[in-house]
Amino acid sequence: IKDYSNLKKIMGEITIKVLGKETAITEQQLTEIKSLPKEELSLLKKFLKMPKYTYEQLPTNSISSVIYDTPELTIGKIARLVSRTAAQSIISIGLNEVAEALNVGKTLNSTQMRMIADYVIDNFHYLKPSEIKYCFHRGIFQGETYNKLDCNIIGKWIKSYDMMRDDETSSRSLSKEQETKTMLDGIEGYEMMIQSLVDRASDGDKDAIESLKRWKLSDSRMAFKE
Repeated sequence: IKDYSNLKKIMGEITIKVLGKETAITEQQLTEIKSLPKEELSLLKKFLKMPKYTYEQLPTNSISSVIYDTPELTIGKIARLVSRTAAQSIISIGLNEVAEALNVGKTLNSTQMRMIADYVIDNFHYLKPSEIKYCFHRGIFQGETYNKLDCNIIGKWIKSYDMMRDDETSSRSLSKEQETKTMLDGIEGYEMMIQSLVDRASDGDKDAIESLKRWKLSDSRMAFKE
C-alpha cells in the first residue's frame, strides 16, 4: 500500500506491525488511519516503529503545551485504530520509566502495569501520550509514594492530573469567551461610533462627513448629501 510500508494484505486481512509483531486490523481501521491529520499519522507511525524512543521524545514542559501543542492522537484512538496492545505498550513504557526513576521498596510488576494501562484506556481514553508522560513525571517529582508503587498510587496521580487538566481547559475556555466578548464589545462600539458619524453627516456636519470619507465607507452607507 503506497506510503504505508508496514501495511500489507495477507489472505484478505490487513496487518500492521506493532512492536515488531503483525497485528490484524480492519478495512475501516486502515481507512481511519490513512485519514488522520499529518501530525497524528506521523506520531502514530513513530510509536509503531520506535515506541520507547518516541515516548522519550515527548515534551513535558507545561500542562498547556502537552494539551494544546501536541498532536491530537489520544491513547484511546491508538487502542481503537491499531490495537489495545499498542496503547498498553505506550503506557507501560511510561510506567517503566517511573519505576526506574524512583527508589522505592516495592515497585510495579507486569500485572499491575497491565491493570493500570487498562484503567487509563478505559477511563481516561481522551489523554494523549504526552499528557500521560507529563502526569507520570509530575508524580515522580511531586507525588507521594510511601516507599512503594502500586495501582492505587499511580491511580491517584492520574486522577490528580485529570483535575488539573479540567482546570486548565476550563480556564482556557473562559479566556476565549472573554476575548470573544471583548472583540464583540469592540465591534459594537465601532458600529455605534460609525452610526453617530452617519447621523451627524446626514445633518450636514462637515467634520463628520470628512471623518466618514477617511474611514472609506461606501456611498450607500453614507446616506447624506454634501
